[in-house]
Amino acid sequence: MKVSCLLKGLKPISLVAELEGYYVSDATYENQPSDQRCMRGTRVKVLEEAKHLIITREGSHVVWMSGHAGTGKTCIALSLCDMLKDEPTVLLGGTFFFSSVRSSIKRTAARYVIPTLATLLARAEPRCKMALVAELKRDPDFIIKTVKHQIDNILIKPLNSLEPFDRQIVFVLDGLDQCKDEKPLKELLMSLADFKCLVPVKFLITSRQDSRIRKVRMQRPILQPRIELYNTDLALVTADIQLYVQSKFENSPAAPGWYSDRDPADLAEKADGMFGFAAVAVKYICNPIDSHLQAKRIRAVKEVKAKGLTAVNEMYSVMLTQAMDVGVSSAKRERAQTILSAILASRTPQQVKTLAELLDLPPLSIRESLVDLQVVVFVPEMNDEGELHLLETSFVDFLSKSTPENVRVSESYGHEVLARGCLRRLAADDLCFNISRIQSSYDANPATEMDIPRSLRYACIAWPHHAYNASEPSVYDDQIDSVLRRKFLFWLEVTSRIANADHSPEKLLRVAASKVRLCLSRITTKTDFGTGKVSSRR
Repeated sequence: MKVSCLLKGLKPISLVAELEGYYVSDATYENQPSDQRCMRGTRVKVLEEAKHLIITREGSHVVWMSGHAGTGKTCIALSLCDMLKDEPTVLLGGTFFFSSVRSSIKRTAARYVIPTLATLLARAEPRCKMALVAELKRDPDFIIKTVKHQIDNILIKPLNSLEPFDRQIVFVLDGLDQCKDEKPLKELLMSLADFKCLVPVKFLITSRQDSRIRKVRMQRPILQPRIELYNTDLALVTADIQLYVQSKFENSPAAPGWYSDRDPADLAEKADGMFGFAAVAVKYICNPIDSHLQAKRIRAVKEVKAKGLTAVNEMYSVMLTQAMDVGVSSAKRERAQTILSAILASRTPQQVKTLAELLDLPPLSIRESLVDLQVVVFVPEMNDEGELHLLETSFVDFLSKSTPENVRVSESYGHEVLARGCLRRLAADDLCFNISRIQSSYDANPATEMDIPRSLRYACIAWPHHAYNASEPSVYDDQIDSVLRRKFLFWLEVTSRIANADHSPEKLLRVAASKVRLCLSRITTKTDFGTGKVSSRR
């Protein structure tokens, strides 16, 4: 599917709008939660060290910060962005914060990184905007090209148009280990290691230890970490964590005297250098406003025998067990497990109403099942606004690897329930003939957006993803065959309108064809995916 239609008549002023499908706005620094910055007075030494490495013209053009989960890499990266934004010798050219907690495909895919950085650079510098527009007109199919091609053409060429330039241009890539595409990730790393342009540029990259990254580092030593958070002075980090806990406790709305003078120091020691543990512990303790319950939760956290990241997993285990075990009926427990697994496996974040329709549940049931888990699951106030998502990467890791045996929450189970839900949704009456309301199948689809429920949109695009990632994909063959034999052309009409670079209609058509060969052998379809025209004959 060509993207050249997106660039037709492109003007510099409309650049971001024209690239909406490839610019990931929620991955940028400006759109990250404000409470994820380092608290004032903490991480001072590491912030100063990182800032010095970034703003100096000497040394490597890659400044890599490495650390275990929970060591505060993202908070440090965001705080550095705040500092660099006000630094007169620096231009913050672009940022991309990878994330697996929001279940967003684009936040974990390498091919969206460079278009996002290029768009942000074009916003910051008019000369780059003009150069980028010219390049996109010359090469409108950049999104399907390699990452190296993207870097060479839509990032380096606009950068070179700035020459000469008296400020250091900085790009920030946070959480690179959460990129799921192994081959594009390797290509991105190799291209960044070899990056050269006519103006001064530096990349700040943060990541956990990752075997895929380690392999590339063996070939490109320039990618070795410059800042290793696991080697930071433990006493210094512990003091910062104690300051953080003390501040949060003091600002709690609970009645005074609910914690002892020793509690912040004990929790800081239990954190063992992991800010992630402290952040989760404080949210868990301070979430209720009842001072007696807060004091009880402090004792529960202090009784966790492990330290650091292991302690985080034990705390998650306690939270899940409390939410799904004590005083909860088996039906309610199973419902909570189903909802949490579906959020974990969802291809994109879902509104409460949308997930309720896919799981065939009332929206109120979604809310009731998550009421005790809002420390780790974001639940929007409105059913049809905002999106459910997991709040902590460490919680995603916990659900994937360390869930207690008595609590069945897994991504595989989530794929099972969503596969059934998507196929059930496709079988509903509103996936019907001429859903676009056009006069003839030979006419192009209307330019206006189709009024299709979010749950149906998601089901049309995501059913192959969930069916193929379930533990036993063949279980869904009969259901797929039954639905698509009756509704193949209706499904195709919707898909041709709403598919994008992540799930092209051609790819989805091949998936459907592999499942309903007998049905499709009787039908010859001719589909123009550029205009949405579909014709068929038996």
